[in-house]
Amino acid sequence: MSIIIDDCELKVPTPGPVRLLHVVGDSKFGGGGVIICRLAAMAQKSGWQVDVLTTDPTFQNQLRNQGTTVVSLDVVRRKINPLTDLIGIIRLWLFLRKNKYDIVHTHTSKAGFVGRLAAKAAGVSAIVHTAHGFAFHEESSRLTVCICALLERIASYACDRIVTVSDFHRTWALRLGIAKADKIMSIPNGISSIRALPRRNRETIRTELEVGKDDLLLLSTGRLADGKGLEYLFDAIRLLCDQGASIRLVCAGGGPLQVLLEKKTVEVGIRDRVKFLGFREDIADLLSASDIVVLPTLREGLSIALLEAMAASKPIITTSIGSNIEATGNGIGAVLVPIRDPQALARAITELSRSELRRQLIGSRAKQIFSRHYMEERMFAGYRTEYNKLLHNTNSVRRQKEMLFRHTYGRGNSVMSTSQTFAKRAIDIGIAAIALLLLSPLFALIAIAIRLESAGPVLFRQKRIGRGTAHFTLFKFRTMVANAPDIRNSNGSTYNAPNDPRCTRVGRLLRLFSLDELPQLLNVLTGTMSLVGPRPDLVDQTRFYGEDEWFRLMVKPGITGLAQISGRNAISWPARTRLDLEYIAQQSVLFDLSILWRTLSYVINCKDVFVTHAHAPAVAHNAEVIK
Repeated sequence: MSIIIDDCELKVPTPGPVRLLHVVGDSKFGGGGVIICRLAAMAQKSGWQVDVLTTDPTFQNQLRNQGTTVVSLDVVRRKINPLTDLIGIIRLWLFLRKNKYDIVHTHTSKAGFVGRLAAKAAGVSAIVHTAHGFAFHEESSRLTVCICALLERIASYACDRIVTVSDFHRTWALRLGIAKADKIMSIPNGISSIRALPRRNRETIRTELEVGKDDLLLLSTGRLADGKGLEYLFDAIRLLCDQGASIRLVCAGGGPLQVLLEKKTVEVGIRDRVKFLGFREDIADLLSASDIVVLPTLREGLSIALLEAMAASKPIITTSIGSNIEATGNGIGAVLVPIRDPQALARAITELSRSELRRQLIGSRAKQIFSRHYMEERMFAGYRTEYNKLLHNTNSVRRQKEMLFRHTYGRGNSVMSTSQTFAKRAIDIGIAAIALLLLSPLFALIAIAIRLESAGPVLFRQKRIGRGTAHFTLFKFRTMVANAPDIRNSNGSTYNAPNDPRCTRVGRLLRLFSLDELPQLLNVLTGTMSLVGPRPDLVDQTRFYGEDEWFRLMVKPGITGLAQISGRNAISWPARTRLDLEYIAQQSVLFDLSILWRTLSYVINCKDVFVTHAHAPAVAHNAEVIK
């Protein structure tokens, strides 16, 4: 079967349509929910089978109304509880093992963490996460930002792509090291311009809202939740009322803070000036009836309420947070005010109310910015492209695996099961963490010895090629003098001889007992390597690869492997490749444990550490210089 995405025929590896699961959890329906519903509809239109995991009743109704299947599985709760969250990960993992999806797409911080870990453990081929804003924001403490960024960084290892809804958030994520630039990208939210087309007459709506002909009608839309800043808008309206302004405010949207906000209007004496409408689907009509849209939010991903107002050509007053600045063209399409500043809000409302020409100008600019950058089709195109790339890569990996076992071993049932893969990763993490803890005194002694003998860093970092051709930084203890030339064997592999003039005395000792490899336990913890697998090659060594060598990239590289306990550096490169392929075909948890046990004797007896067979060394001119 094949489907067409972005005018490109995409082969589907299994019978039936592509299966896509959006994971949301118990997050309430709001702006992010609008985007998820539209993404689900987009994929359904392409013939995909789309499910959305959500437990919010309003969200579920919206999905069912558009024909999207709802998965009502209680595995993601907004409140942090380590035990509940662990149970949620396990339950979702079991669900994903039973229900095979081609793509799992997670949303929001909590669902993103739980969903990505469960999907990765279940062996889902393509995992996408959209950050509709982070758990931290511009007012968060430095400690909060650091902790949340660390959790995001951990979760990033369990997905193939991270999407931010604004360039502002992508730049922030890169600065915090949440993911590398090639994994994280910005696809701004987009809405259909139809959402801003009113169905009823402006005057009819104003009459229903009991707004007088001379009243200035302010509109604020969005969920009544923490961080929307409405309490500051209420204070601003109190200031304006004290000055004799004839002003009304309509709040469209429900939420957990509605009762508290209603009490706040009573406290400041403006209860008769504010109307709470609850959840509404006629936002376009309300926009048409309003004079000014006011969004005093304290934090946002990329506000759908803001985009709706821009699409309707309304004059907007909003706060100068990063995503609002970006969306309004640095204030070209709105009046920007500081957060938590009732006086600034009051001044902005007063100034706009006095100039109809300025209101029209701001509204016109807002519509132009919306049309250029935030149309729904632009957002759809971004997601289609990424889905297409991920599915294409998944199909390529599957085809290469099939070729490997058919071409080399004549069988295709040797791939590790999902449970075996999960167990292998658990063993990797457990052994690596314990080893790093127990060997930390040895690490300190080695570091001191390296620095006493020669100047330069203790750790040697080098780009290597990993699973699926992904590049990663390999860690080793430095065994050579700083800035030593990069010498290779004729097949492109690293030159390793007992009389290598680049090695220091400490370095030769470290190599002899394989102690220089110990920092690769850090690579194992981060998931770029495994304890057992083919040794990782230098990035530019792939230019020497034949057809068989490429199959070595179907699994994570390892610190040790079948080739390392079968002759190590004493055997030829073709023999090592053959042993690596044999390992891939036969891999299992028990086989890995057997290799680890046999590795100990090799290390203790210092077997086959150095190259003993003939190789013609050659300088690789385009390789990295050792640092």
